[in-house]
Amino acid sequence: KPAWDGDFGCDNLVLTDGVYTGICGAGDNLKVEAGYYYITYNMISNEVKMQPINNLGIIGGFAENSWGSDVAKLEYNADADIWTGTCTIAAGVEWKIRANDAWAWNRGGSLTAIGTPFEGVADGSNISVPEDGTYTIRLNLAVNPNMITISK
Repeated sequence: KPAWDGDFGCDNLVLTDGVYTGICGAGDNLKVEAGYYYITYNMISNEVKMQPINNLGIIGGFAENSWGSDVAKLEYNADADIWTGTCTIAAGVEWKIRANDAWAWNRGGSLTAIGTPFEGVADGSNISVPEDGTYTIRLNLAVNPNMITISK
């Protein structure tokens, strides 16, 4: 018979600057608005952070706006649990993926080869592709580390 000994709850979450935070223990269930969240948990301090992900976009040194705003959005596929979008990118143009049209949550990394997944690093280096083209960008947040795949 399953037991609830050592359960994990957090009935004291506080919403500050768009992120729910709190110290968790044997409290009641986590209570937040419905949505997609990126959750981090510190096993030493028992601190939990829940960042709502309302949208993911691609931003970079594109000629039309040079880091001014997202040039493409990634759509969430609930069946695959992956965010996917397409973007026309020139060789050498640097870019990143960010959440909620802001920089508090962003992913970069080092592309090793087209079609090969690479780690999506929090506040990581800018990404670039080796040749001009229209690319499909996939971001998998369901794995740790997060993985980005770029294909043509």
